[in-house]
Amino acid sequence: MKTRLGFVSNSSSSSFYIRKKHLTCEQLDKLKKHKDFCDHDYDVWSISEDGDWFEFYASMDNFDLEEYAHKTVGVSRDHIEAYKD
Repeated sequence: MKTRLGFVSNSSSSSFYIRKKHLTCEQLDKLKKHKDFCDHDYDVWSISEDGDWFEFYASMDNFDLEEYAHKTVGVSRDHIEAYKD
């Protein structure tokens, strides 16, 4: 598996995955509503399903959704996977 966290040179996108089995319905709802918790006008992250995974993708990494998922929503860092090819 190829991994990437944060920015890659010449890239303004960011992506990470969380296995569906590691998220409660409440956690997923909070992640989907992340814009409500931003104190600035950040770009919204896209969330899609990919088999057993939820993918979180942003064209601009303005709001640290990964940190929000861990600290605010309570998703263990062990369950957050870096970008995969």
